[in-house]
Amino acid sequence: MVENGTAVNNPTDAELLASSAEDTEAFRAFFERHYRAVWSFLAWRFGDSEADDACAETFATAFKDRERYDDGIADARPWLLGIAVNHARHHARRERKRLGRLACTLSSAPAGPSVDLDPRGRLAAGLLALDKRDREPLLLLALADLSYTQIGEALGIPEGTVRSRINRARRQLKEAIQE
Repeated sequence: MVENGTAVNNPTDAELLASSAEDTEAFRAFFERHYRAVWSFLAWRFGDSEADDACAETFATAFKDRERYDDGIADARPWLLGIAVNHARHHARRERKRLGRLACTLSSAPAGPSVDLDPRGRLAAGLLALDKRDREPLLLLALADLSYTQIGEALGIPEGTVRSRINRARRQLKEAIQE
């Protein structure tokens, strides 16, 4: 971005969002900065085909709500991923079907002690069994690489609640995978 003939190096997300009302390139830069992280998180949740739509919905919401963004927070990734989680909640049925298909590898495997069950199937079944309140913080940690504080910002919950939900989810997943 160029301002008064001088290059502005690495504006913060807050600065990009604030200037995007007058400068269309500012939101484009914001989008390009965060697209891959948001798309990757949503692709894992929905699969590639639905991630495009969910990502577009996420950025459309971010564009519409950009004036409400707290300009005191330089990094908007937690805010964006919070929007993505809200869109994911609307698509929860599809996510449950996808995890269910992955978990089917468990039920289609023949019974017996010598059978080595598909680890992805065990993971999918374990994720499917988690309460969504525990699954969302765990996925934001594992897939979006957010800190506990950022996850709390994204979900609108205290950091201590994030820690306890992730701890509970990890315990439950560990049990599911080891079965």
